[in-house]
Order: sequence, then C-alpha cells, then structure tokens
Amino acid sequence: MKIKPKIKTISRDYSQKTISYLWEERKTKPLATPEFEHLLVGETKLEHILEIIENAREQLVIYSAQIGSLEVLKALSAAAARGVRLYILCDSKIDAQVHEFRQLAGHSLIRLSKALAGSLVIADCEKGIFLNDKFENRFQYLANLALQLDKVQIETMHYWFCHCFWEGAESQIMEERQFAQPVKVSDSPFGAIPLTAPHLHPEKLPNWLLDQVLGTTRVDAGLSNLRGEGQIPLDALIADHTGQLLTAFQGNDLALLEELADSEMEVRSLAVGKLLIASYLLLEDGGTWLLPERNLDMEAIGYLLPLNADQAQELGQYHAAQISAAPFCLHKTRTYAEIEGAFWPLEDFDGNAPQEISSQVLDPQKNIISLEELHEPDWEKWLEEKEILACKVKYEVELLPKKVPEQAKRDKLYTNWEKNQEKFVEKLAGIVGLIDELEKKKGNIIGRAASFWGGFFTGKAKALGEKKEQVEAWEKLDISMMGRKKAEKIFVEVNEMIQQLSKDAREIDKKVEEGKQKAIFEEKQEALREKEEALNADIAALEDKVEHEPGYYLLKKEELAQNVQSQRQGLVAAYFPEKISGDEPNHDPKLLREIGLKITLEDWKGGKQSITELLGKLKKQKEKRKPELLKSILRKMEDIDRAVGKFEREWEKQKGSNEKELKQKKEKLQKVKEALKEEFRLEDSKSPGSNLAKMNKGGAKMNQKANSGGLGGLHIQDLPSEELPTVGALYALGKERFLGIESWGDFETGKKLAQQLGAELVNL
Repeated sequence: MKIKPKIKTISRDYSQKTISYLWEERKTKPLATPEFEHLLVGETKLEHILEIIENAREQLVIYSAQIGSLEVLKALSAAAARGVRLYILCDSKIDAQVHEFRQLAGHSLIRLSKALAGSLVIADCEKGIFLNDKFENRFQYLANLALQLDKVQIETMHYWFCHCFWEGAESQIMEERQFAQPVKVSDSPFGAIPLTAPHLHPEKLPNWLLDQVLGTTRVDAGLSNLRGEGQIPLDALIADHTGQLLTAFQGNDLALLEELADSEMEVRSLAVGKLLIASYLLLEDGGTWLLPERNLDMEAIGYLLPLNADQAQELGQYHAAQISAAPFCLHKTRTYAEIEGAFWPLEDFDGNAPQEISSQVLDPQKNIISLEELHEPDWEKWLEEKEILACKVKYEVELLPKKVPEQAKRDKLYTNWEKNQEKFVEKLAGIVGLIDELEKKKGNIIGRAASFWGGFFTGKAKALGEKKEQVEAWEKLDISMMGRKKAEKIFVEVNEMIQQLSKDAREIDKKVEEGKQKAIFEEKQEALREKEEALNADIAALEDKVEHEPGYYLLKKEELAQNVQSQRQGLVAAYFPEKISGDEPNHDPKLLREIGLKITLEDWKGGKQSITELLGKLKKQKEKRKPELLKSILRKMEDIDRAVGKFEREWEKQKGSNEKELKQKKEKLQKVKEALKEEFRLEDSKSPGSNLAKMNKGGAKMNQKANSGGLGGLHIQDLPSEELPTVGALYALGKERFLGIESWGDFETGKKLAQQLGAELVNL
C-alpha cells in the first residue's frame, strides 16, 4: 500500500523537511522494518485519513473519543463493504452519530467506553498509526499530529488498544437495533489482555517508573494491570523530576494545579478546545515519553509510548509551535495563587470513573494476543462457517474475511456462486420482461377511461422507471465476488421486486378491465342522458303549453263572443230593419222568458236597440209576421250559444288532460331523482371517494376528492341537471362495492338497484 503525501497541506517549514525525508525513505525501505523509526509531523487534513482508510486491505482498528465526521463514516462503510474487518472503540456518547453509525452495524465490532481521550488508527496492523484528538469536521482538521511509528511502537499501542477493546469496554453494538440499547460486553474470547507490551523491556524504564508500573513484581515483565493497583499517577511523573510536561487539561482541576505549581518540572498547558492532541513528557533522566491517553480526571496516565531522539526532537518542535498560540502557559516560577481561576471551566462530565478491572499477574506466553492473532484469528475456533465468505463470530457480528481457508472450498464456493450468478441474471431478465409487459398493458386503456385512470398509471410509470434504474445497477454486479450476506440481501431485494411487479400486473389488469367497463358505462350513460334530455324537453314543452294556453283560450273566447254579437246584430238588422222610437211597450212575459233566457243585455252591447225595444217591436209585428220567424231567430241564437259552450267544455277537458299529464311526468321524474339523491347521500357519507362523483366531475376533480378521503360535502342537488347520475353511474357504484366498499352490501344488490332505477329512467 502506498500513501502519497499531501505536501501542499503542510504549513510549517520544519514539517515539509520531515515529510520529504520520510517519503524518500519509504521508497527504499519496507514500512515494517525496525530500522524505520521516524516521526511524521504536520497538520493532517481529513483527506489524508480518508486515504488511509480507503487503502486498508485486511483490517482497520479505530480508537477514538468521538467519530463525528460523516466522511470518515462513509469511508469506513466502504471499507467494510470490501471485506475489511473493522474494530471500533469509541465514546459511549454517540447520540449525535447514531444515524451515521448504523451503516457499520453488522460489518464491524463496535465497543463503547467512557474513559477515552485521544485516538489512534491502525490500518492493516503494520501500515501506520495516526494519533489525534477526535474524528471531527471542525475547521476540517482530522488530526493535527500524525505519527509514523516503527513496528515496535505499533505493537506497543496495539496492545494498549486490545486491552481497552477486549477488557476495558463497557458495552458493545452488534446489530442496528442495539444502538438504542447497547448490550453489556461479554468476556473476551482471547482471555485477559495485558495492558503493556513485552517490547517495553524493564531495562528501558527508569527505576522510579518501574516501581510505579510493576510494583514489587518486576519479574512479570511489566504486565501489571495499570487500570487496577498499578496505575501511574500523574504526580509520580512530575514530582521530584526535572524536564517538561506539555498537556491539555481543564482549568478548574484545582488539586492538579496545586501539584503542577509546586513541581520542579516546567509545565506548559493549552486550554481545552485548542489543537494539542496528546501530552508528552520530556525527562532529563528518563528519555521522552508520549502520553497519548489519559483519563479525564487527570489522576493517572493510561500508557506511555517511548520515543527515540529524532521523534522527541520533532515532537518538541511541533509543540513549541503550538505553545506560541496557547492562551495559558505555566512555569515553575508561578505560584498557585497566580494561576487559580485563570482557566476555562470544566466541560460537562457525568462523573463516572473509568471501569476498574481487578489486578492480576499474567503470563505473557499465554495471555498476550499478538498482531498476527488479531489479524488472522483462528476462524475454526471463533467463527461459525456460513458459506465461507460470510463468517459469524460468537458475538453475533457479521465479519467478511476475504481469505478462504482451503482451496477446495474456494473452488466449490465459486462454482456455487457462478450458478447463483446465472440465476441472478435470469431473474433480472425476468424483471425486465415484466416491466415491458406492464408498460404494454398500460396502453390498453380505451377511450375516455384513459383519462379517468391517468393518475394511477402516471404513478405506475414513475415506479417502473425507478425499477428499471435499479435493475440496470444490479446488472453491473458480480454476485460471485460478494460475501453471502450481501448477496442474499440483493437476492431478497430482487425477489421483492418480482413480487411487487406481479402485484402491479394484477393491479393493472384490474384497472384495464375497469377501464373497459368504464367505457361501456359511459356509452350507456350517454344514451340514457339523451333520453333524459328528450324527456326534459317534452316536459318543458308541456310546461310552456300549460303556462301560455290560458291566454290563447281567452283570446279565442273573446273572438267567439264578438262573432256571436256580430251574428246577433245581423239577425236583428235583417228581421227588424225599422227603427222604433217612443215609449217602451208592455213586456210580453212569455216572449221575454223565451228570449231572455238566451239573450242578455251584455250580448247586445254596442247594438242600436235595447231588448225592450226589440220585444216591443216583435209584439207589434206579431200579427204581420209568422211565429215561425221568431222561432227561427231563436234557434239560430241557441246554435251559437251551444257552439260557445262546446268550445268551452272541450277546452277545459284538454287543459285538464295536459295538466294531469304534466303532473304525472313531473312526479315520476322527481321520484327517480329523489331515489338517486338518497343513494348518493348514503354513499357520500360512507365512501372515501365514490365513482359517482368521479364520473360526474371528471378525472382531475376525481383524483382530488379521492385523495382527500371523501367528496367534501358535494351532494347531487348541487350538480347541474345535465350531470345528474344515470344508470351507468349507479352501476359503477355497485361495482365500486366489489372493490372493497362494504357499505353497499354485496355486488348483486348494487347491480340490481342500478338496473331498477335505470329501467325507470328508460321507461320515462
């Protein structure tokens, strides 16, 4: 693995020289050789760490107080997908990163601890260590200090990680659902892990430090558990010794400040939140020690990493640059009174002390887990075989090692996966065929039904397009090169898509059939609408006739009366041409009775002679003219009166007949309309969206009403008369019951109701 240096990102002159020398050396010497002992110092940007993660091949170890960078999590997820095993130890407070962390569940063993400070990354065990404060995106700094260590130093820190990971963690996450409630850590499968590595030989430690680390059991080669009785107190490092201690701490730790103020050692400090990522100790009588981890109460140092002279010099230069920007700096000449209260307050801390583990004397030959063991553990012992490529540790964590134990199993496995690949390709081809078939079916909607079901097929067309894109992505996959878990997941997704497409096919077939029925309904509806319009026109004509014929009757009657008057005046003029003047004669009662019954004074209105004059004249002429003449006159008058009476009787009869017919037709039509109204109200109150409203209001309004869960208070009386429901609409309502609306009773009942009311409309 080669990692290209990002020289442009280095801002310090001394860092440029160091990095240039380092990468020149890497061209000629293997990375893991003991002779390669140099320190890489500089501002390591996010992209550098991502490059390390992206190039990891077998395993990746992450130990961090916080992993808050989304880019880092994505890179880890990509590494896990390639089969890189991930061991992650992080702060138990990961609420802010829960969603990002979920993608790592099942591909890594995640453990949580409350006593973390500082971080390290080990990629492929021997490819390097990066030390940093936190994985976070603030100012785009992922690590201010990057240490390229030799193999001995790598193993030293690796043992420290193993101890924290297998012995010091409090809980772990093995499945996505456990993010809400991590499970308690199980016992280590490797036995107790020592805190220190055998490479920290006792002769390299000063006597005073040996006493602190080993106590009275020096013969056990430094394997005392520092989390127990063998902790290294910070005051033991600074008391009675000269040198420099550079550390970052929170300022109201007053007890510590007293110790620092009284110490003979020069102590420099950076305030919380600045860019110092590790403490280091420069002892005049004991060499230089890196303190990458310490617990939060500053009482003890978790472990020490010895640095050689070159590393110590470069580290000193780096910290000298950091001190120049430090807000506070303590020197041995200062007193406690001068520094009290001069620091930032403590950040929130829950007060829980690091978990303590009982001290024990460990046999380094039996209890130490080596890099090789963690790199390639005994799969037969710790893993349950599942189709070789997907292995399951007893913690229920899915791991994806790339190596297959035996060539025979590898050959058999690849043969099986080649068959699976063929099956996978066949399934994808079947999906493509189903999608093409569904798109053809979508075009089988006829006539006006196409617009009615348009919303449904618009959604289906979009879904089919998305499925096509997914299939195109699947076609690029090589199942034979995947781990079983991922391959099975893809197979499940493919099968789910096949099931969904089959469901879509059934739905589309159903919609196509409904569309055909809808077209038939609309044709019947149009025919009934024409009959209904003809009936309404007939009724309108009757209404007009009833409304206007009374005036016509009065006009005809007036014309007849004038005709009668004219005829009567003509008779009088013909038979009584003489004009009689003088006194009125005596009335003849018989003649008056005969004539007066038929002729009134109003009948002779406008005449020249009064009835009295006529009667008098008739009496005088009685002897001269025959009685038959008078009778003839009277008969003619009676004929006229009978004609008038007959006209009146026939007119009244015709008028009554028209009004009766109109009333009957109105009542019959109203009865049908009331029945439709009642059924519509019933459906409107129960249905989440009925076909009746959809048919009468059109496709756009239909979709809106159906989506809103009802018809929004629309009733049949609110519709224009030309949009009143017909037998087609009622038949559709009956069919709608077949689609799941229980309030209509069974389908046959709805159909009979539609046919009955439709028949009444037809009979009209």
